[in-house]
Amino acid sequence: QMLEFLEGQSISRIKDFSMTELSTLLWVYAKTARLPPDPFVAAIEGRIQQQQQQQHDSNTVVEQTTADRRHLLPPLSPYEISNILWSAARLGLSIGKDTMELLQDKAVEVIDLFTPKGISNSLWAIIKLTHNKPSRSLLIALQEKAMMSVDHFTSQDIAKILWALASAEHRTDVSQKLIISLHRRALAIDSYTEEEAVSVLWGFSKLSVQTKGVLLNNLKKAQQQQQQQQHQ
Repeated sequence: QMLEFLEGQSISRIKDFSMTELSTLLWVYAKTARLPPDPFVAAIEGRIQQQQQQQHDSNTVVEQTTADRRHLLPPLSPYEISNILWSAARLGLSIGKDTMELLQDKAVEVIDLFTPKGISNSLWAIIKLTHNKPSRSLLIALQEKAMMSVDHFTSQDIAKILWALASAEHRTDVSQKLIISLHRRALAIDSYTEEEAVSVLWGFSKLSVQTKGVLLNNLKKAQQQQQQQQHQ
């Protein structure tokens, strides 16, 4: 009931919401497995298109007054981009082709500011949303950023990234250096859920990486523990 009340309030005042607030609300919808109303999704797409048009206009105008700049929408942040991508993929939303291209382009522009969680969520999401055909520039940029963040990845991050890379249609764009680094990081983690273990094993198998005994034992142990808990 509270969510329904908030939903009514948000739709009636949607034009007053910042992009951060809109992306956070979309994340709440995804976490609660509740499809957002069409006007809400349309508002997010419209705001993204508006921001792009605004940036294009500002690039073509030689001089802008302080008042003009004050009314400009702030550029999309990594937090907003990863929230929108992950939430849309989790909910199975259909994002317009133009909006999807803009989101991917914007992600490349601010890739240096992505957190480890933002990297794994975005990689997983773009594979789902683009039907295994993500922007090549974004796929490469996310992998390069992942190489710098690999020691901070959790078991969930590794599972998502491996699933994404193994599912990408253009396997030639997958970094072998990143795969090796992910395998090293996976060996250092001794706790996985059953779902993560399945994704990690499948991902390494699809990427033609032979998992070492220690990792294989940890992943099998995770599966056995999950099965035991289900029978209790």
